[in-house]
Amino acid sequence: MNKKIVLLGLVALTGLMVYLGGQEGKVTADSGREGLLGEFSAFKNAHGKSYSSLSEMEYRLGVFQANLETISAHNADPTQTYTLGVNQFTDMTFQEFAAYYLGEDLLDNYQPGQDADARLFRPSTDEEKKVDWREHKIVNKVKNQGNCGSCWAFSAVSVVEEAYALFKKVEIPTLSEQELVDCSGDYGNEGCNGGFSFQGLDYIRDHGINLDKDYPYTARDGRCKDVAGKGEYHIKEWQVQPAGPEPVVKALRKQPTTVSFHVQSDFMSYKSGIYNPTSCPGNRNHAVNAVGFNLDHETPYLIVRNSWGTKWGDQGFFHIALKEGNGTCWINGEGRTTIPVLLD
Repeated sequence: MNKKIVLLGLVALTGLMVYLGGQEGKVTADSGREGLLGEFSAFKNAHGKSYSSLSEMEYRLGVFQANLETISAHNADPTQTYTLGVNQFTDMTFQEFAAYYLGEDLLDNYQPGQDADARLFRPSTDEEKKVDWREHKIVNKVKNQGNCGSCWAFSAVSVVEEAYALFKKVEIPTLSEQELVDCSGDYGNEGCNGGFSFQGLDYIRDHGINLDKDYPYTARDGRCKDVAGKGEYHIKEWQVQPAGPEPVVKALRKQPTTVSFHVQSDFMSYKSGIYNPTSCPGNRNHAVNAVGFNLDHETPYLIVRNSWGTKWGDQGFFHIALKEGNGTCWINGEGRTTIPVLLD
């Protein structure tokens, strides 16, 4: 991905300003600029934001205001199954956010778009209807990929950590995403410019992987270190699951998996609830870690661990509607997307 961000100019601050109240994304009308400035100041303090010039700060204030208006309009709609809120990305346009945090799915069998009328998944068996691997203490803490398009590495590492904790009965290891960023280029990955989880897992299968403490994360591309390929953590193989909700659920009954899907602009501000947009056209551009499901809810959903830190979403997690076919935003679609791993 191209990391160059072009500022498009200052956004005029005219008309009615908006005011954000509380941490849940509630927005109420305010009489002028003063309320907006107060909220912007609180946002900057909460997320450690600083800007290089007064003009950049004014630009970011305008973006912040526009995002607040979007959050307010969404949360005022009683038909929505999920809420939006302020987070560390609220001073960024979606184009800027995508350049840093998202990749691009170039798999040959991509077919754009999501059927807005796709039916919710209703299982036909009496098998287990709820699974949450966090309850089994095998899911690591939520990590933060930072300003690096390395979600693929975090997704790959997550399922290896979980497989070791689950099948080897050991304390959850914290493995090195940076090793994949720096060292798996021969497998087709491009570090902070994107990659695929299955290509990261190919590297781990062939070379093993180190602990994060021995190869720490920097959120930038680096030269492959001497310790690479000497890690003690290996996998025997990975397995791709067929398209559809049943294979995803079947895999999750055994262990957590990788999944990938299309992130569109409202997801940047996701806060809580079951993500179920009316449409989601676009290519898969983000890899994450599915850790459970709930089929008993009126809107059945997957439980997913993200890599944007704990200040995003529901302490770093999100729920996404489980639908027939390729699923919400392609999350159970075709093409090497749902991957559990096998150990020796």
